[in-house]
Amino acid sequence: MVEGQGPVATSLEKDDNPSFSKIFGTEIIRLLVGPEKKLYRVHKQRLCAKIPSFLIKIEDSTPPEGSVEDAKEIIVDLLDECVASWDILMRWVYHDTLPSLKPDTSRSGWNWDPFALYVLADQLEITKLQDTIMDMLQAGQARTKMWHSFRLLDWTWASTSQGCGMRRYFALSLVRSILVYKDPRDADPKKVFTFESKEIAEVLGKYPDLLEGVLDAMRGRDGAKARDPRMVDPREFHEDYPRRPWEYSGEGIGAEQEKQESEGSDGDKKPRKGGKKGGVRFRQALSIIATRTETSTE
Repeated sequence: MVEGQGPVATSLEKDDNPSFSKIFGTEIIRLLVGPEKKLYRVHKQRLCAKIPSFLIKIEDSTPPEGSVEDAKEIIVDLLDECVASWDILMRWVYHDTLPSLKPDTSRSGWNWDPFALYVLADQLEITKLQDTIMDMLQAGQARTKMWHSFRLLDWTWASTSQGCGMRRYFALSLVRSILVYKDPRDADPKKVFTFESKEIAEVLGKYPDLLEGVLDAMRGRDGAKARDPRMVDPREFHEDYPRRPWEYSGEGIGAEQEKQESEGSDGDKKPRKGGKKGGVRFRQALSIIATRTETSTE
């Protein structure tokens, strides 16, 4: 054996097991969340790898006075109730996992808020996390027979982007409520409770794109049984799932169809490409306010 081969081999082995600093980097980003400015210290390399839209915020930020040159302070204003979502988000950033989603009657819903976390993931444009949340929510509602409240549907729709998986889930849930209606005041606890007609009419009048989505899901069914969104293929609510025309332009079904015809398109479903341009939604204020509850039904 040639002298010195041992140390060389050892050095190569070390390269196969990179150090903590090589994996996560050495630059630290300080996030201040909520009116009380809860502090999170996060590795810049890890944060931007998991949430690329944060690069925009980092480029626009300046180091606080008295800090080292490479330290940056990013202030994201959220209400107190949303700090819990950031706790879960930071866990996902480092461990790529979410807590188990379990019903919690003391909180009138779940042990953590999947809707608030989805809104945050949608604003930060984290499609992988959005898909994971949808999978967990759908499986949880199917397992427990839990159903979201109408107030929660209203708030989440207003807080998310056009055509996202959560919106498609809600549109299908409204179709089911329309076609499989049971009076919530019925004394029989085994009956399926759904939203009242007055509530549905109000929210459909409030959100024209929701109305178009509901009509699109209902048309052509020809008396077929209404699909329960808790039981369909989970991939239908993923961000890369093909979208229908009404989920694109915001100009209405007719306008989008005319555009497709002029471009020679056959009008079939197609994936949304890009969709979220340069972190536009992330640049907007992330302040969100709502009362969120879940109702459990049989």
